[in-house]
Amino acid sequence: MNNKYIFNITNDINNDHWDSYVKNFNLTFSKEFDLSYFKNKYSNSVWGFSFHAFLINKNDDIVGALSVIPYEYLLNNGKEYLGSVVDGFVITEYRNDPMCLKKLFNTLEPELLKCNIKFIYGIPNKNASDYWKKFVNWKEIGKANYYILPVNLSSLINMHSIKFVDKFWHYLIVEISKLSIIYYSKRNKLDKYRKLKINKTEEFIKNRFLKHYKLIWINDKNYFIYSIYSEKNKKVCYIIDLNEVSKYNITFAVHYLIENIESDMIMYIGNIDFIVPNIFKVPSKFEPRELIILGKFIKNDNANIISNIDNWEFNLMNIDQR
Repeated sequence: MNNKYIFNITNDINNDHWDSYVKNFNLTFSKEFDLSYFKNKYSNSVWGFSFHAFLINKNDDIVGALSVIPYEYLLNNGKEYLGSVVDGFVITEYRNDPMCLKKLFNTLEPELLKCNIKFIYGIPNKNASDYWKKFVNWKEIGKANYYILPVNLSSLINMHSIKFVDKFWHYLIVEISKLSIIYYSKRNKLDKYRKLKINKTEEFIKNRFLKHYKLIWINDKNYFIYSIYSEKNKKVCYIIDLNEVSKYNITFAVHYLIENIESDMIMYIGNIDFIVPNIFKVPSKFEPRELIILGKFIKNDNANIISNIDNWEFNLMNIDQR
């Protein structure tokens, strides 16, 4: 039996394939995820499943994969279905064919079209980005930016002898946040209308975010979602999403996290085009890695809107990160 490419939706993956998928994914990415992690991740979508292309070897093991998680977006008072491309891999001994990932994508594409997925997108690393652009004709639609607030300065620069600076810095950013909240509360509005945004229904939010995410209400209409991760022994608090991205809501979220959550740094990743006084855009040369967003049309509807990230409300909610 030769290697073969197959398509499955999440609900149709058999137990043996799940076992080899989990094993080889963890082997490839040096992770320790269990089966429940993947089932939750792929099943908690707008349709209750995701799309998967697998490379199967002669022993009927999954040795390569590419997945797409469907999202329901709002556009022009209607709905569009787009897909976030995630978890592409081929284990080392099967990489002799450079077209493996392209063949995985080709296996997915007609199935996505059948379900009216019009556009797929992702943020691959540099090497993968070059591959997708060269061999599968993906195009850049923009980039996401990093916005940070250092909270614990002495820890971040590994100089505990200057802990006295932390108290002054904490006082300063808290006071700036308080004044900014008062100012923005008098003019709270959307600072830029985005034509394309995820349809954040109550059911979607419930399924999308598992126990390590926290939802905090700003007022009776607005909320934000955060999660805490350890990055190089530093505690980083990520703002994952805000139901409405405005100066007031971002300022409030940062202020809440400063006052209530112990962390070394607060971070937001997205494409806001305004300035708030308590979180700072990271200059490109200091970014941990450039977050270039690539995409490909499956069906070429509303291309002029979808192909420009400036039309999107985009943050960590949209992608398989954090």
